[in-house]
Amino acid sequence: MVYGNLSSTVAQLRQPTQLNEDLAIAKSFHFGEKRILEFRGSAFNLANRHLLGGLTTGLTSATFGQFSNPQTNQPRNIEFNLRFSY
Repeated sequence: MVYGNLSSTVAQLRQPTQLNEDLAIAKSFHFGEKRILEFRGSAFNLANRHLLGGLTTGLTSATFGQFSNPQTNQPRNIEFNLRFSY
């Protein structure tokens, strides 16, 4: 029985590639034997990429190929931390 010649994956019906860059840096400064000052910086979605979501893939839908959600990820977020241990 033959069902057709369509491949198992159709590239035109897939969501766009989702890329996301996160970065974290940390530096510790030691003052004596037990006192430590730690500085930390973190950035989430560093390139501030917008990930489109909600692509309508139903061939019979009136909104076929349209995105219903303009951004499915969080915007860029940068945070700094300072910690002193004694």
